[in-house]
Amino acid sequence: MKKWLGFSLIFIVCYLAFLLATAPASLILNQVKLPSNVVIQGVSGSIWHAKAKTVYAQNVVIHQVSAKLDWLSLLSFNPRLNVSFGDDLLPGPEGYLTMTMQGGLLHIDNANAMLSADIIAQQLPLPIPMTAQGIVELDIVNYQQGAPLCQALTGQVTWRQAKINALDENVTLGRINGDLRCDQGAIALEIKPDNQLGLSYNAFVGANLKVSGNGYLQPGDNFPAQLRGVLPFLGSPDRQGRYRLRL
Repeated sequence: MKKWLGFSLIFIVCYLAFLLATAPASLILNQVKLPSNVVIQGVSGSIWHAKAKTVYAQNVVIHQVSAKLDWLSLLSFNPRLNVSFGDDLLPGPEGYLTMTMQGGLLHIDNANAMLSADIIAQQLPLPIPMTAQGIVELDIVNYQQGAPLCQALTGQVTWRQAKINALDENVTLGRINGDLRCDQGAIALEIKPDNQLGLSYNAFVGANLKVSGNGYLQPGDNFPAQLRGVLPFLGSPDRQGRYRLRL
């Protein structure tokens, strides 16, 4: 009797595992509570390889999201998802990342994403109408979720061949670099001042995804002449010739 009971339990466990493994990804996703500003459409596949046609997040549209579960990671009880997103023929971010859950907290490793600079510019409260050109590349070595958002973060942001159009002027900015880190639980981006704008800036994403920032614009000899007309919109410079920037 005990022998048959053992076989029955094994069969039930295997059957439940089979149902879970073959369950439609859309059915599983329906059980997940998403943030109010995130919408996922066109979900297909299974728990092993789920796909989403479109993801809307913070006014950004992400196309062709694919998440593959590494079944070998299940042996260590640390499921790992390999995620890719984007399409060369569609606007929006493109990239990949590896995601795990450890102790109930999200971990991201080896992430890379590329995004049109203008998509970012249109989300910012700029002092004058402006469009941006070029690609912003995000590289994350590792990220660990914390309270409210960040416990550990190492990464870089690079805007290569940066250009803007303001006041009917096309302006080449060269290359702008920044470092990603954690700052008292917030995600922080520190823009290095070694750029033609003389821009030094710290941006933060904190609780409830609230974005803030502060820094300075200090025009030097390499400051683009076409942007001199923009400076009055930034207020008056301090004694060091710096214009204060706040977000």
